[in-house]
Amino acid sequence: MARSPGNEDSDQSGTTAKKPFRLLYLFPALPVLLITFGVAAYAGTWPLPFSVDLLSSGMVSVGGLTAGFVSVGFASTGLISFGVFSSGLISIGVFSTGTLAIGIWAAGRYATVPILVSFWQRKFAGKAYRAEGGYEVLDILKPALDKKPEALFYDLACGSGNLSRGLMQTEWFIGEVRAVDASQTMLTTFQDGLDELPADKRARITFRLQDLRNWKPEVPERATAVALLEVSEMISFLPELLRETYAALSPGGTLVLTRSPAPFSWYFPGSRQSRKGIADMLNTAGYSDIEFRPWTWRYEFVVARKLDT
Repeated sequence: MARSPGNEDSDQSGTTAKKPFRLLYLFPALPVLLITFGVAAYAGTWPLPFSVDLLSSGMVSVGGLTAGFVSVGFASTGLISFGVFSSGLISIGVFSTGTLAIGIWAAGRYATVPILVSFWQRKFAGKAYRAEGGYEVLDILKPALDKKPEALFYDLACGSGNLSRGLMQTEWFIGEVRAVDASQTMLTTFQDGLDELPADKRARITFRLQDLRNWKPEVPERATAVALLEVSEMISFLPELLRETYAALSPGGTLVLTRSPAPFSWYFPGSRQSRKGIADMLNTAGYSDIEFRPWTWRYEFVVARKLDT
């Protein structure tokens, strides 16, 4: 939720228009903050509960850390929230989460990312997914996919396709790839980058333009492995999506996703990026044998398997 520059360049909102950089975009909550602080000067005469403090809680809350029906602060939570870090039904801030989320980093049912669309599409564009030892992703996928002509791999939020291209460049993967992304621009970039592959390998990749909110496998229990890289912290429907990945996998299948560990997980309020939160979601979806493996300074791999029946 939805980046593949490692799959991080995928735009799960499906928006592909490029917008010029403007300094104001860095402070989407600033005008509201100034107006609300001005009104707060007269709050003492209001009959409504009103809280103004570093730590504030009330129907209308203004402060550093705030919670209320209308909440304005550096980190705010409420039905309507404005702040650098904001979470609410309507959320506006640099990092925002909510049903309607507006900000530079925004995650929600209706998410607006004002200035990072074109950046998101370029980020990590050159990242290689070739196995280099350690816990690189192809090392993780190889046991499930190695020399299996019937293997089916889903690359969800595939972005510009670095992972799938790296997989196709190995000698041991002889199966098929289903590449799914919400951005036509990303899929086109993926397709344009396949010239380096032989025609028979290009023919084994199928593209699907679709928002992951609505994704379901074409045939249940057919996939050998599923990857969801560098995007889980940006989507609010992760529990539902994990259930769909479980339904897609055949018994013994492997899921690989990424988790943004502390201190980065707090960039996305409410996304449950703790290890326990991710493990609970995976267990609820049906997965077992869950492992957390180091990768980069920004992410770690989470590997889960569907039990053989």
